[in-house]
Amino acid sequence: DEMAPEDEPKNDNFMFTSTKRSDTILESKFFVRVLLVGFDGDGQQKLSLPSNTLEENLQHSIFSHQPSSGDEYGEFSQLNAKFALQYEVTKASSNVLEEYEKILSTAMKKAKQDTVSIFEIRIQP
Repeated sequence: DEMAPEDEPKNDNFMFTSTKRSDTILESKFFVRVLLVGFDGDGQQKLSLPSNTLEENLQHSIFSHQPSSGDEYGEFSQLNAKFALQYEVTKASSNVLEEYEKILSTAMKKAKQDTVSIFEIRIQP
């Protein structure tokens, strides 16, 4: 028994196939957790940002993401996947802020002149 060419299984790659894009998109929720450090009036600038305000703004401004793939010629095409972004924003306690400040104060160094950065951070394991 030989298979006829039209009966042979196709070697489709689901994520990269453009012929099925209109009716075969993998949709999934993607959870993004945001931890606000120093935005409870306890940072250097004494800024306060309600976590629900940031969460609502993120949800309304960046609500989904459809990744793309590119080749060596700069040609990009969207993948057959789409992510519905769900945000959870919480505030860190003051002791977390203190720990971050300690780590950054020892790790931050002035960046070299030939870079666009003002500081560089090097954290040793």
